[in-house]
Amino acid sequence: MDDFLHKTIGPLVLEKFVISSIIVFFSGWMVLLFLIFGGRRSKLKWLNRKNDFLPALQKELYSLLFIDLSEAEWDGYLNKIKKEKGKKEQWAIEVLVSLKRQYSGFCGERIIRVFVETGWKQKMQKQANHRQWNKKLKAIRTLAEMEQTDDYEQIKSNLFHSQELVRDEVAVAMIRLKGFKAILDLLDLEGEISDWSQIQIIQALKIQEDQDKKWIYPLVTHSNPSLKKLGSRLLVELDPTQYVQDSTVKTP
Repeated sequence: MDDFLHKTIGPLVLEKFVISSIIVFFSGWMVLLFLIFGGRRSKLKWLNRKNDFLPALQKELYSLLFIDLSEAEWDGYLNKIKKEKGKKEQWAIEVLVSLKRQYSGFCGERIIRVFVETGWKQKMQKQANHRQWNKKLKAIRTLAEMEQTDDYEQIKSNLFHSQELVRDEVAVAMIRLKGFKAILDLLDLEGEISDWSQIQIIQALKIQEDQDKKWIYPLVTHSNPSLKKLGSRLLVELDPTQYVQDSTVKTP
């Protein structure tokens, strides 16, 4: 084989080809190693910045949420947080959403007030229309967890999104915002709701059991197997004695 190559393309050309191939091979490896270690270094840099930023942010949020402040003091702390941009603003929103999952009542109301008055609500409303589905999904989840019921229609408009993960997030968000009554709007869903999203929906409805459970009926009798499964699971998870399976008791 070597003799054939030497005769057909010549020894000099063959030698140059081999050397070039080796150079290209090792150059590719060097670029790959640079990308791996460079990316890791960048992540560590941002992680260190986040660790430095969070204590100061938590201190400011603690004052806003737990201390009785005058309006001037409130505005002072709020203006500090409003100045954060880019990554720091993203981290601040994530911390606020995490706190909202833990607190309700007076503290929960203050968390929502911070979300609105910082202008973060408006940014999430804009992001909910983003072309990138992952950014859209995050904004929808944030608006729902912050109990922004006035954004229900905007969120519902994404129920038929091409990305399944977005549709799942929209279904969960609708239930969080309107409870059992949102089931009527879910009836138009043609695809499936994942098991994980169904669990989230059930958990969200468990804290809204004061609502009329007749809204479950259309799910139980729906032709969509996924919605029918959700209805059956709701009957098991909630108190079935409070539900009358009567064809005359339908949601208007």
